[in-house]
Amino acid sequence: MSQNPLLFSLAKYILPLELVDYFDSIHLEETGESLHIHLDELNIIPEEYATLELSLTESNP
Repeated sequence: MSQNPLLFSLAKYILPLELVDYFDSIHLEETGESLHIHLDELNIIPEEYATLELSLTESNP
């Protein structure tokens, strides 16, 4: 399936602002009446956490 740029634009309007700011939409998939949005987390620290010492941890599903 080819990626539709209009769907990426629409996703930015329907997702919460925090998801738009800190995640990249990397893949959109239409299945029937559903739209699956695949996100990739950006390496951006929110301002309210900028003064804290943060460390990267990997999550295991």
